[in-house]
Amino acid sequence: MPPDPCRSGQGSRGLPLTPVFPVLACRIHRPPPTIFGVTNGKKRLPEFHPQTVLRDWGNGEGFRLVDALTGVCVFGATGSGKTSGPAKHLAYGYLAAGFGGLVLYAKAEERRQWEKWAAETGRTDDLVIVDASGNHRFNFMNWEASRPGEGGGFTINIVNLLDEIAGAISGGTGPSEGGGGTDRFWQDALHHMNTNLVDLPRLAGVEISLPLLSDIVKTAPYDKAQLSDAKWLAKSACAAILKEANDATLKADAGIRADFEDCQKYWEVEFPNLSEKTRSIITLTFSMLARPLVTQPLRKLFSADTNVKPEDAFDGKIIIVDLPVQEFRLVGRIANLTWKYCFQVAVLRRTPLM
Repeated sequence: MPPDPCRSGQGSRGLPLTPVFPVLACRIHRPPPTIFGVTNGKKRLPEFHPQTVLRDWGNGEGFRLVDALTGVCVFGATGSGKTSGPAKHLAYGYLAAGFGGLVLYAKAEERRQWEKWAAETGRTDDLVIVDASGNHRFNFMNWEASRPGEGGGFTINIVNLLDEIAGAISGGTGPSEGGGGTDRFWQDALHHMNTNLVDLPRLAGVEISLPLLSDIVKTAPYDKAQLSDAKWLAKSACAAILKEANDATLKADAGIRADFEDCQKYWEVEFPNLSEKTRSIITLTFSMLARPLVTQPLRKLFSADTNVKPEDAFDGKIIIVDLPVQEFRLVGRIANLTWKYCFQVAVLRRTPLM
């Protein structure tokens, strides 16, 4: 007989969250549940009230929703029961109380464990498994480019997202040809190229993806002669997107047209005039940072379309990133880092429910 998640009646839907990450209440609209965990003694509390008891420890002691919001960290030696003990104990409370969140893990057996816990608390339909099959995909660059809100769609924010993820993947290392100011020069040069690189498809109204950005860099003009070369104009992705951006902004307001003209000058004047050494270092650095995300299986997970995003957790979805590090090694690390960072960004900018 499966363990009772709440010790008092039928559990409602709820979303598990790996114990080392913040716990979030989701926006699930349903009749008020009757399980223990949404009442405080005999008094019924509003949904997701801070004093909602998630796990009752007796004698007036318990783990409340407000405790979950502060975060939980479990310490113990290998095999000491961190997952089977406190993690499982709290996970059932989270699941039954209707939490939304993200599950990341290192061990391959964790997926089966969360599926079992979800089934025992009536949450199987809320599971979203992100795995190497690519059935669930998240284009994080287009997610940032197309998100609603006053801060959505700005090139500088899209580039910053790419820089943060690339920096995390590379361990914070940047291109180097010495120390101190030399490092900063290459970082700034790469950031300058990335800004114009993202601007181009954005101004053209084309969906932004890393494969497209890579194609633009690979086919950008290396000298002024190419700009009038018929073969380059016919086959270059950079030339094609420049034309699309020009056509799309011809009748746009003055500010948008000025953005295009600045971007055009970079690709048609600045970039071809860079010294061969400088240009090759910048483009090679970009290629090395983007390469992990434009090869399989990460290409179809992060560089295609989007059918799952961090905000889905706010509506009660259990997003499980099933690329455990112990099995997938670097691929798993990159997938987990990408989802973790984007999830944190989404949480920090969401509007609290009043």
